[in-house]
Amino acid sequence: MIEVAQPLENRVIRNQTSQLARDWLLFEPAHQTGGTALDIKDLENKIDELISLCDEFERKQAIMEADRETWLRERTRLLEKNDMAKNKVEAMIMRLKGLEQD
Repeated sequence: MIEVAQPLENRVIRNQTSQLARDWLLFEPAHQTGGTALDIKDLENKIDELISLCDEFERKQAIMEADRETWLRERTRLLEKNDMAKNKVEAMIMRLKGLEQD
């Protein structure tokens, strides 16, 4: 299987995820800070961000999987084409050798 370098877009998403994870770890849960409405709202916002990020990842994963399938079909087509060209060249060589012997 051919390995393909990760696109810049994947690295950007990973960086966004890392930042969101750092923000999440720094968040003080409501039960530790007295349970203010602001803390609960912050938690709700962070959960909404995580849900949005998961939705975005799912969309991008579906796109990448479709791209992968396209690339695999193209690779298969090119391998078949290469094999046909190889067979034609081998046949030509055999005919030339046959003409040489006559």
